Amino acid sequence: MFAAQPPSEISEPVRDAAGLAQRCLPAAFLFALATTLGNLGFAMGISPALYLVLGKFYTPVAAFCARYIMGKFYMPLEWLALIILTLSSAAFGYLQAYPLGETAPPAPMAAMAVVLGSATVSALASLVTEKILKGDHDPFHMQKVRLDFGSVVSSIVLIPIIGLVATRPQDVPWAARPESYATCPAESACWSLSAGTCSNPDCQCECTTGIFAGWDTWLLFLAVFVNTTQGWLVGKVTHTFSVVHRAIADSFSLLAIYFIGDPIFNGKSLENSCLNLVAMIVPLSTATFSVATSEMQRAFEAHKKLASGVYTKSGRLRVTSADFESDDESVMLGSAVHNLSMSVTANTP
Repeated sequence: MFAAQPPSEISEPVRDAAGLAQRCLPAAFLFALATTLGNLGFAMGISPALYLVLGKFYTPVAAFCARYIMGKFYMPLEWLALIILTLSSAAFGYLQAYPLGETAPPAPMAAMAVVLGSATVSALASLVTEKILKGDHDPFHMQKVRLDFGSVVSSIVLIPIIGLVATRPQDVPWAARPESYATCPAESACWSLSAGTCSNPDCQCECTTGIFAGWDTWLLFLAVFVNTTQGWLVGKVTHTFSVVHRAIADSFSLLAIYFIGDPIFNGKSLENSCLNLVAMIVPLSTATFSVATSEMQRAFEAHKKLASGVYTKSGRLRVTSADFESDDESVMLGSAVHNLSMSVTANTP
């Protein structure tokens, strides 16, 4: 009834799909590694506020590495805006957790180094992902499924490695441990990996083993759902714009939480004028970056028109807003302004 297809016709799509999935593995592995390093930083004692501050290292790393991975160049004014945005976001996160007069608890240097490594690896993973998403013509959902599948495979590979270097029983899948601190106090010998956890005679708590040990609350499943949804949204933004634009948009989540989320859900006031002023730097630096990008795009387009000899009757260069493209506005040649000024000087009587 149905004609059998030759083996070559069947195997060719399979080979193509396998090749595309293999291309996504490096980015997927980097994402899994970044997540693992971030979780390891929390396990080593990093505070959420300091994790947020150090995580802002992501933006300048992404902008710098974009030159080598994506061929994107950022001009001095754009760099200034990105640096101001990074520092203001870091200061905002720190002041929100530790108001003036309070001192942050000390954090291990190793934990800080791990978090910085997580931010760096995450930036590299995002750039590699952007290159993959913009290089293929397949639908976005197909590309994202390949990336997520690669992340799952990479996470499975990293699980035993983390178990060998971990210092907490929660991070060792094969170690017997209690389900949660609610069922067993944190001071119990059951939580001491060096003391043998649940095999210690002093341990009186009920223990379990396995990767999903302790998944006894709906909040964990909600966190997985939120992280998965965020991953798809971030991937779509990266696919449409760029990694740096995604990092800039991510900075506004701090403002949304501070000005909307905290007052509505936590009843917090907005009386901290110092924090309010720091928060205002975020949109201002973002506007500076947008203006710098727009002006550099105008200069770049003018340089292209000058090279092609498009002039008005008066001999002036004809440049209109209709000629400006915005799909990849951050890709600018560093020599465009210099060449433009030299060309205009040469053509001026």
